Amino acid sequence: MIKKINHRTKITIGIFIGTIIFLLIIIFSFLAGNYYVERKDDKTSNHKTENHETGYKYISPLLDCENTLPLNYNYTQLKSSIQKIIDTKISNHEVGSISLYYRDLNNGPWIEINPDDKFSPASLLKVPLMMAYLKLAEDNHALLSKKLIVGNYQEDDSPNILPQKMVKAGEEYTVEELITYMIKYSDNIAANTLLVNIPKDDLTDIYTDFNLAIPGSDGSENYMTVTDYSSFFRILYNASYLDREMSEKALKILATSTFTQGLTANLPSNIKVSHKFGERVFEGKKQLHDCGIVYLTNKNYLLCIMTRGDNFTKMENTIANISKNIFDNVNSFTN
Repeated sequence: MIKKINHRTKITIGIFIGTIIFLLIIIFSFLAGNYYVERKDDKTSNHKTENHETGYKYISPLLDCENTLPLNYNYTQLKSSIQKIIDTKISNHEVGSISLYYRDLNNGPWIEINPDDKFSPASLLKVPLMMAYLKLAEDNHALLSKKLIVGNYQEDDSPNILPQKMVKAGEEYTVEELITYMIKYSDNIAANTLLVNIPKDDLTDIYTDFNLAIPGSDGSENYMTVTDYSSFFRILYNASYLDREMSEKALKILATSTFTQGLTANLPSNIKVSHKFGERVFEGKKQLHDCGIVYLTNKNYLLCIMTRGDNFTKMENTIANISKNIFDNVNSFTN
């Protein structure tokens, strides 16, 4: 039997429902307001301070990030000064195109110029090959002492920048020695020896783990953007892919590079730079790149510059000039 609801009961229910709706509106407005403020703060905040573990020479493992007030860094002015150099170099036909990625490794702000342009990374790909071996060595330290026989590899193209030292065909070298030759001298024969002695999946895992396209996987020329490639150095510095021991080892080897015509050319001799260069001639155009970490006390930064043009010497000078400009600017920043 259904009972009829009297008028007073209807009024009571109506007041109750109205009160609930009113409270819900207040709560929703409050939450929406907070969301708007948070979103607004996210858009207007200049950077996040990154907290890093200390005690290492080349790495600085990332611990966490937190929002902070803006630093006394004029990144707009820095980007403007870099862009001015690039525009001048291009207008003077010293280079055809330039892409650049700069990142403050202590506090996170970054600068990108022409980030979508793609280049052939060439010898830059020796870094992920080294990382693939060091990843395997985390569980098997004996791997680095394993000896491999160097094959009689023939290069398709003779490099413009010749290595100061090379491994010899038919001789044995440890994996760590081959890695050193590959990175320090950019020895292609050492790189080929390592390449043919690593399971394909262990190398491709590096790219898939970084969400990067596997070079040459579609049968075409290898291409990569300056921002994508820079991620290898960020990961090494933060020790967030390789463990601390292997990340430190990788950057220590990269700091021995004998290529001095790019990032390091105009920097003080006491400044450590862990870097790798790459050069390539493709479709009638020369390409030269240099990417790495510049260790400046409390102001370490990542710089990657990729260039395309007709003259290797002019491209070297362009990279050197931009690197010096950034170094001088960063060195003048106040903390």
